[in-house]
Formats: sequence, C-alpha cells, structure tokens
Amino acid sequence: MAVMWSLIISLLFLLLPIVPSSSIKFLLEGNVYPVGHFYATLNIDEPAKPYFLDVDTGSNLTWLECNHPVHGCKGCHP
Repeated sequence: MAVMWSLIISLLFLLLPIVPSSSIKFLLEGNVYPVGHFYATLNIDEPAKPYFLDVDTGSNLTWLECNHPVHGCKGCHP
C-alpha cells in the first residue's frame, strides 16, 4: 500500500505547474557600424514564423506590431 501511495504522490508532483521564468535570453544580431542596428529573432506561431525585435537601448520594453486581418491592424512583418 505504501508503494502505491508513493507512486501516486510522485505522479502528482509531475503534474504540478511549472513556474514560468520572467526572462528569456535571445541571440543579439547586427553590428554597430555602419548603422548601429541590433535585433533579436523571435519565432511565433505554429508553424513558426520569424519576427525581428529591434533592440532599443533607451528602453526596457519591446513589442510586435499587429497584422491581424479581423482587427484591421496594419503592421510590418518580415
């Protein structure tokens, strides 16, 4: 009986939600010369589509422009 309970408890621990991290590391690409353009590539959707995030050293935020046909957003995507 104890073996059965230990098996059940170990399986329940596997089902516990994993706490998501608040940070993600991306490979920074680009160079400082001639234009000082730096970006990171983020793949979103299934199948994955690449989106390019411009790095702004004056801010700690980034975003993706919307290009959703239902909502009428017009944004640039690669």
